[in-house]
Amino acid sequence: MMRENPIMVRYSHDGEYRFEIIDRKNGVLQVWVQKKIYDDYMGDWFSWTDIRDYAHIADSVKRAIEIGNEAIVNLTGGESQPSCPAK
Repeated sequence: MMRENPIMVRYSHDGEYRFEIIDRKNGVLQVWVQKKIYDDYMGDWFSWTDIRDYAHIADSVKRAIEIGNEAIVNLTGGESQPSCPAK
């Protein structure tokens, strides 16, 4: 699920994970890490599901990116790709 108006979205190299940085109204940023889930019945169709254990709050964009990158590294054992604009 893509939230409204994410500041940034980054994807893992294999495209199976991503993180979104959301600007909350109370002045902090929220980092949501998600995994791509496939539906075998629908063929190539997929959706994103939150990995709630990796949800974090940050006080700056720099720190939010660090948190998201670390989550991707922990999940995949690799580096995350450069930022991709939200669609």
